[in-house]
Amino acid sequence: MYSITILDTLGIPRSTWVSELDAARQAWNGHSRFTLYEAASNPHTVYAGIPPSRTALAVTTTVCLPGYLQDADTVFNNTVAWATDGRTWPDFRRVAVHEFGHWVRLKDTSTLSGNNYCYQYTVMYDCFPVVAGYRTLFEEDKQWLRSIYGR
Repeated sequence: MYSITILDTLGIPRSTWVSELDAARQAWNGHSRFTLYEAASNPHTVYAGIPPSRTALAVTTTVCLPGYLQDADTVFNNTVAWATDGRTWPDFRRVAVHEFGHWVRLKDTSTLSGNNYCYQYTVMYDCFPVVAGYRTLFEEDKQWLRSIYGR
């Protein structure tokens, strides 16, 4: 569940932000018993601003309690020239899919693998450069999701 606030600071029309976030959300659905959905009002927010690490494209913070996500917030860096065409980096949807992965409790794969080649081809790979075209989940991402939430 998420709500959207302060969207006019990235130079992307609100309707594009909403559709890109919706596509990123849908990338996580249908692979396990978990469903990520948009809510009319919710404490989990997605917004534009300056993340704690000014060089980060986006930063997600989560609070998880046993069995559920209590809080999640993502800030997209508003000093970045975001692309939405799926070919140019940084691609907003590609980064949103990655950040929503943190909402479902997945970690960056570079911290799991020591930059092992096989983990570079997951949406949760966080070392750059990243190919912008990866806007959906890889089989490895789906397996990690199922390991947490089941089929």
